[in-house]
Amino acid sequence: MKIYLKILIVLNLWLFVGCNGNHLINNKEYLAIIDKSFTEREHLAKNRKEKIFSVFNKKLTTDQRDALKFLYAFMPLSDLADYDGEFFLANVNMSLRVREEAA
Repeated sequence: MKIYLKILIVLNLWLFVGCNGNHLINNKEYLAIIDKSFTEREHLAKNRKEKIFSVFNKKLTTDQRDALKFLYAFMPLSDLADYDGEFFLANVNMSLRVREEAA
């Protein structure tokens, strides 16, 4: 559970620092890195695809989708094995709520 606290802190810092424009991240080179890492994680976790990635089938805001992709792209693989997409979405929603309330 300690790793999630670290991830939540990093995600919150990222949301505070990197927010401008229509997306959370506007740097195209960095977006390409995120997309590449996300695709690799999706392949590595293909046996848990329904549990982990079905959350992307929901109607998500751009911020939710961007934050989830970032989180999935860089979280430890053990976290992908232990938790489901709803858990990650709840963490993203909490981070987005903190960002909104702190603004």
